[in-house]
Amino acid sequence: MAGGDLRRIETERLRFLEDQVAAEILLKSARAELLGLLGMPEYEGAFRASAPPRFEGEIGDIETLAAEAAESRPEVMAQLERREAARRDVDLQKSLGVPDIFPFVGYQQQRDPGLDTRTSFVNFGLSVGLPLFDRNQGAVSRARAISRREEELERAIRYQVTVEVRQAREAYVQQRKRLTFFEDTYLRTARQARDIAEAAYRMGGETLINFLDANRVYRETLQAYNRALRDASVARFALERALGKDLS
Repeated sequence: MAGGDLRRIETERLRFLEDQVAAEILLKSARAELLGLLGMPEYEGAFRASAPPRFEGEIGDIETLAAEAAESRPEVMAQLERREAARRDVDLQKSLGVPDIFPFVGYQQQRDPGLDTRTSFVNFGLSVGLPLFDRNQGAVSRARAISRREEELERAIRYQVTVEVRQAREAYVQQRKRLTFFEDTYLRTARQARDIAEAAYRMGGETLINFLDANRVYRETLQAYNRALRDASVARFALERALGKDLS
């Protein structure tokens, strides 16, 4: 073997080792981060990767998704409760400005000393206060202002939800397209080129250097595919978060 070919093989071997070391470091870092999120400082068990999520089916148009998000996002539901509470407070303050009516019933006896008789009376009626100056106008105005503010906040939250859903949906659609391109074309082509180069090398029709080059291209393509799979998974999670529900 020529010295130059030997050096290229050694270089390829170094690239493989670097990829392996980097992958092990990333795996340990991900393990430590996951344990930190779970609140488990120590865990001796082995980690096993689950199957990747499936990216299939239609996800709906933006209007449908925004409407669904408005029904499932907790901040929208909470704001609806605050808006209704503000409206009820307006009604309460108005009612406090209306005078209360108090019915009364009484019994009375009156004695006439000259005639030595007694006369009984039954009194009944209604007592109504007349609020000439204070009809709780200040509290009503304040409650109305709070109600208008809560309505504006509701519209603002709904608009923000629509923006988040639109952005998350667009990102998810683009990541799905990228992932589909890798799965349907790029990854299969690189795998076929690697397999052809390997078969040709084993039959003596190809050099080891060319086979290693084809294998390196396939490995880099596979790494790019895994990054696309990760990005699609993150985009899917972001869309689920924007919708407030699980897509599955």
